[in-house]
Amino acid sequence: MRFNSVQIALWFCVLSSFGYPLQSAFALLFGLDSGIVNILSRGLYAGVFMLLFILKLNSFRRPKSWLIATVIFFVIYIIRLSIDIIFKNISFSSRPDYFVFAMTIANGLLPILAISLYLREIDVKKLKSKIHLVLTITVTLLLLLIGIQYGFAIFGQFNTRIQLSGTTDATEGEFVINSILIGIYGSALAVSSLFNILILRYKWHYVMTFGFGLIAVLIAGSRGPVLNLLICSVFVIFYYIKKNKYKIHKIFFFIIFAFLGFIALVTLYYDNLIQTKTFIRITESIDNRKMDKKEARDFEWESAWNQFQDSPFIGDSYLNKFDNFYPHNFFLEVLMATGIIGLIPILFLFYSIYKHIKFNFSRENDFNVLISILCFLLFITTMTSGGIFTISYFWSCLPLFFLNYHSSKTVITNF
Repeated sequence: MRFNSVQIALWFCVLSSFGYPLQSAFALLFGLDSGIVNILSRGLYAGVFMLLFILKLNSFRRPKSWLIATVIFFVIYIIRLSIDIIFKNISFSSRPDYFVFAMTIANGLLPILAISLYLREIDVKKLKSKIHLVLTITVTLLLLLIGIQYGFAIFGQFNTRIQLSGTTDATEGEFVINSILIGIYGSALAVSSLFNILILRYKWHYVMTFGFGLIAVLIAGSRGPVLNLLICSVFVIFYYIKKNKYKIHKIFFFIIFAFLGFIALVTLYYDNLIQTKTFIRITESIDNRKMDKKEARDFEWESAWNQFQDSPFIGDSYLNKFDNFYPHNFFLEVLMATGIIGLIPILFLFYSIYKHIKFNFSRENDFNVLISILCFLLFITTMTSGGIFTISYFWSCLPLFFLNYHSSKTVITNF
């Protein structure tokens, strides 16, 4: 059997980005120690990406500027970690000191370097299919676990914030899969399904997976995934309008139908709607803003911003001073940890991403547009959740923004 490194790279890229909760989900399903399973799976991913990188090293070309900018940022960030952990003895939670270094390099920088070497050989249509398949398996397994732990009356769970643990009582112990993660992958599946229905004209089973994704978002009871779903759905609809510019009447009827359907659902299920955890948390956030009442995230962001102002050029620390944790906001963390010198390569990186997304939208490269939207959804998540060394799902999919469109002779080469 011939060893196909491209297919291996493709599958591990998809699994590490769009199947991120799978290892924890399988651990819960089979009653395994999730900590050990996660360590082994992270080690497996790192080992495979290292092997893929070595196998392709001989054909390594001059790196693109986006990759150079990314590597520069990681070097700056690792220097910050070295100063804080080795010389200042600043530890993250109860983790050993090597944990943050290992996560940053093995599950951050290494996947980017490895996957970037295979971009020209990846079939974007097959990639799109694998992403949707993995998202479907992930969300279906999460819903199955929710049913096992909370009961299969799924719609009755909308009034709580679902989280998965290894105990029958989810209020005990540490959560293995939190509600944000459930909602994120539910929103990704819903967006992928919506794109397939509207743009790629695939119908029936995508309607079902859209329903699965929407249920996961609502049952999670988290605000961030709802926002992710809304933003990325707008991108999908905008792209649909652009692609079908001579069919505006269809868009008009679609909007009218969707609006009337929404009004009908709200009217029929209003009493149930106002009791859902998602609705309650959104209204609580609005009320807190009106009363100028701060939440934990507000204090974390405020601390990160103040630390940046104290040391704007090189940053202050990789953890905020409010709770000795990451601030759950990617850009604030970049400023807090690396200052302006770390922000510069990040801004260049995202400018490069913007150029590629614009290129794919203008050329109507459907598969690339879908992949970019899904990767962007994972990025939006980093604005309210996770830290630089924990968002391996985003770093693994980062190179996918720069996929070449194989059926077009024109590709972007400057970024």
